[in-house]
Amino acid sequence: MQAREPELIETLAELSPVLREKRRRGWIIAVATVIGAVVFAVFAPSLFDSNDLRIPALGIAVGFGGVTMLNRWVARTQQQLVMPHLARTVDLEYQQNASAFLNRIPQRLLPRASVQKAEDHLSGKVCGRKFEMAEVKIKTGGKRSRTVFQGFVLRFENVAPLPAFFLAQAHETDRWFSRIDTSDLVESQKIRGQNDVAYGVWLSKAGMAQKDPALTAVIDILTDLEEQIEGYVRLFSATSTGEEMHIALDHSSDLYRIGGLMASDEAIMDAIKKASEELNIPLQIVSTLLEAERQSAQIKEV
Repeated sequence: MQAREPELIETLAELSPVLREKRRRGWIIAVATVIGAVVFAVFAPSLFDSNDLRIPALGIAVGFGGVTMLNRWVARTQQQLVMPHLARTVDLEYQQNASAFLNRIPQRLLPRASVQKAEDHLSGKVCGRKFEMAEVKIKTGGKRSRTVFQGFVLRFENVAPLPAFFLAQAHETDRWFSRIDTSDLVESQKIRGQNDVAYGVWLSKAGMAQKDPALTAVIDILTDLEEQIEGYVRLFSATSTGEEMHIALDHSSDLYRIGGLMASDEAIMDAIKKASEELNIPLQIVSTLLEAERQSAQIKEV
């Protein structure tokens, strides 16, 4: 499933004036913010009757912090204008907020941590099956906060029934901190994927008795994604109820970042082209997995 380029180019031509206006307004507010910070720094000693240099320094810091936040706001508003059109070129719907999707992700799929964020929700159908995805970031929080997952999560309906399973990078189920819980499952095997990454495959006790070719085909693709799919992604974990599947994929960059105060028309176009290419990665993954399920189901029927 590829983006319909002529449709996208026509849409972007219509949006360009609006995107420029968002950037122009952002710059007006940014310049006013910097001037205000400088004026405060200059007059702070007389205003507070103090020669403490920390007061004007704080004003400057707040001013430039405001510009940084403003840059993010401009980028998000420009992204919010572009992404619905980009999504429609592959017959999907887009919402910037993905909190509802995050709440529906199975708890086992990702580590538990205090800071959880999800955005860029895409939904629709791929190969005739219901599909959703969103970018997700999970951090431990606090002064020494660290990221325990950054990437995107896919959800889609299986085209053929599969035994329920859970698959994850082995160290995510072995460590004591932010560990993924597998206490009610049985580990059936360990698999080595690309770059020598070890994965554990977990099944229920009932699932251990089933030998399903569709499950074997799906697991082979999941643990070999870096070879199967163009673009840098790595499997973090996957789980299936037998009827629908969730897949979490490591991806260190912001997939759909578009625009900002410093972004020229050319830079925005480049970012949109990149976002279009990145959008094809999860769609390609789902298409590949559904085809493997379909072929395995046909073999099972013979």
